[in-house]
Amino acid sequence: MDEFNLYKSEPYNEELVGYLAYEIKEKATKFIWIDEFVITESERGKGYGTLLMEELNNIAEKEQVKRITDMGTE
Repeated sequence: MDEFNLYKSEPYNEELVGYLAYEIKEKATKFIWIDEFVITESERGKGYGTLLMEELNNIAEKEQVKRITDMGTE
């Protein structure tokens, strides 16, 4: 499983604001399975989730993956 964290940096203070864990899987086609996607409650609505999804879309493009899904949509 791969993962990446998103930090909000302020002078002398890095605060974790988001986390995304995913796997690239293959059944009939290659797809990305989102295992965990969390944004700190106090930081929601500030665009951090969008940043994580944009990074995941970049990974999907690089890996030639056509579909991103989670446990609710497999």
